[in-house]
Amino acid sequence: MGNAGARSTRTSRDIKRLYDFRFKVIHGGVANDEAIVTHIIQVRAILSRLLCRVVEHGLWTEDTIEATLFG
Repeated sequence: MGNAGARSTRTSRDIKRLYDFRFKVIHGGVANDEAIVTHIIQVRAILSRLLCRVVEHGLWTEDTIEATLFG
């Protein structure tokens, strides 16, 4: 598996793990503050990479982003 394939597999696994964590907490599970902060940082990192890719591939223009953010 190439580097891109390995990263894709790792990202997919990370997204599933993050989803499972949120599911557990939403449905009554307990998480300490440190685990929640770590979760938020990890989700933000993935969303940041996603937004960069969307912009780099021209899927959203600056106008589209501004319209989405500021209505």
